[in-house]
Amino acid sequence: MIKIVKRLMQQKNQERLVALGLLALLFILLIPLLIISKYNSLAVDDYTYLNIAQNGLREGQSVFGVLFTQMKNSYECWSTWQGQYFVNWLIMSFLVVFGPEKYYLVIVFTLIPLLLAELYLAYVVLVKGFGATGSQMLIVIVPIMIMHFSVPISLVEAYYWLSGAVTYTTTYAISLVSIALMVDLMISADAWKKRAIFVEVVLLLFSVCLGGSNFVPGLFMLLVFFLFAAYSLFVKHRHRIFYVINLLVFVACFLVTALSPGATNRRTENADAAVPAVKAIFLSLYEASKFVKAWSFPFVILLLLAMIPVFWKIIKKKNMRFPLPLLVLIISFGMYAAQFTPNQFALGIVGAYRVQNIYRYQMLFLLLGNEFYILGYLHRRFPNLKIPFADKICKFPFVTVIYGFLATCAVFLCMCHYAGSTLSSLSAYRDVRNGFAQQYYNEYLERVKMFEDDTIQDVVLKPFSYRPYALYFYDFQYSHTWTNEDAAEYYGKNTIILQR
Repeated sequence: MIKIVKRLMQQKNQERLVALGLLALLFILLIPLLIISKYNSLAVDDYTYLNIAQNGLREGQSVFGVLFTQMKNSYECWSTWQGQYFVNWLIMSFLVVFGPEKYYLVIVFTLIPLLLAELYLAYVVLVKGFGATGSQMLIVIVPIMIMHFSVPISLVEAYYWLSGAVTYTTTYAISLVSIALMVDLMISADAWKKRAIFVEVVLLLFSVCLGGSNFVPGLFMLLVFFLFAAYSLFVKHRHRIFYVINLLVFVACFLVTALSPGATNRRTENADAAVPAVKAIFLSLYEASKFVKAWSFPFVILLLLAMIPVFWKIIKKKNMRFPLPLLVLIISFGMYAAQFTPNQFALGIVGAYRVQNIYRYQMLFLLLGNEFYILGYLHRRFPNLKIPFADKICKFPFVTVIYGFLATCAVFLCMCHYAGSTLSSLSAYRDVRNGFAQQYYNEYLERVKMFEDDTIQDVVLKPFSYRPYALYFYDFQYSHTWTNEDAAEYYGKNTIILQR
């Protein structure tokens, strides 16, 4: 027993306990979100994509044939509706390959890639870049992952509604992986060169994909690619040609999207809401500052405080320079604010909830990244500075109890703020436990039976008796809106309307 206690008193073992505890909390909170996903169903734009994807529904066509057909259909979207060719292709391919019957798999293409991308980014930056242990990396990144899926601004638009979630969440995950690969390529030793060509090809592919996605992460990634190219040219002098080529490829694909006929049509439709470019930039800075202030909840401040000793120990592992922290703060905030510019420029608004989810994801990285950098600057400037509990081996179970207490406080504050109704895991658990999610899905299946009944040409639907927070996004309308018409076209009906 004494030996066990002595081992538990060791700092590395305490960090492992904390990391394991956080991982356990992560999986516990994920379970309700995964369970409720099996009751997910189509909504709004999904029917539009199904109509366009009809050519990929031919019987006997292989999966590769379907994917190739969706490339042609994506060109149709690019020409008439939306310029984001990669996202259009991805959504239509999902619907054709898996079909509406397997719509529950949407979360596999949205939430899971986001969590894996964040984990990989933390591994590259903290472990490979700063020599952190695996436990320290998990202590840093797991709370971020938990906050990202526990309190999004809109849960259904983040992970369950195919069109919105893939367009923004999946694209954002790809952008994180791209950043991680570029950092890895920049900092790795000579042995990395054996795989450099493979990584460069993957990065070029991701650049093509991101260039053909939405403009919110796209504009941010444009600045990221530019910074990496400039850093490789003037500072690091490593893989210079590749970073410049990668930037040019992304710019070309980004312009293909921005200057597409479909994007031009949509700009023309919203011409009255557009604002001048210069005004949009200043509005973006203003809205970004408001957003950070409004969404810096107590549990976010608590997380920033909890990370100080962990960051301090990681920073001390390597003697690295952290110059000009104020300039880094200004640049990083400018890059963060750039994500607000597309919606400000085109519509004069902050953006829909699915867009604001991206702002929330990035906000945590902005705050924690600058905190890490400022601590690095302080360590460089004052090498003898002591951070409480960061340089000492704390006695068991001090560290475990402290982090457990902070995690409990964070969850409690989330529950208090959201009254337990929109905290993702609690809401999903409640709807599954009470049978609301099952009821919602059964009513959806009853609708599908009516859609597939050839004897009914004018369908009148009953409203859903309950709308689960995690699953419900938007329903059919009482009049003949485009959503009703697209669904009617797909199922071969004259009309589909919602009963008043």
